Amino acid sequence: MMIGAITLGSSFAFMYFVNSFTLAVVCFAINGIGHPLLLTSIFGSTGQYFEKRLYLVMGLITSGIGIGTLIIGVELEWALENFGWRATMLIQSAIVFQICICEIGRAHV
Repeated sequence: MMIGAITLGSSFAFMYFVNSFTLAVVCFAINGIGHPLLLTSIFGSTGQYFEKRLYLVMGLITSGIGIGTLIIGVELEWALENFGWRATMLIQSAIVFQICICEIGRAHV
């Protein structure tokens, strides 16, 4: 999970420094690598903690991803209007790096 979060957060942070379309495409390609790494590990690590109600928890995670997608769309629109696209990428990076902080505190089974 940590590798996916670092990859995804770094790609958002590097977008702040992009000066050409080619670099933007590279950053979004890295983003496309980090996002599945993060989501796959979230589903994989859930099975370690919830054996009895695994399908319920998987449904809750999937619903949370959908709700989060709706919320992040509104947040991105607000941030783009108020801060510009470069600062918005840093905000996105900070949100993703919060996953690293949570992962450090997670008890490993």
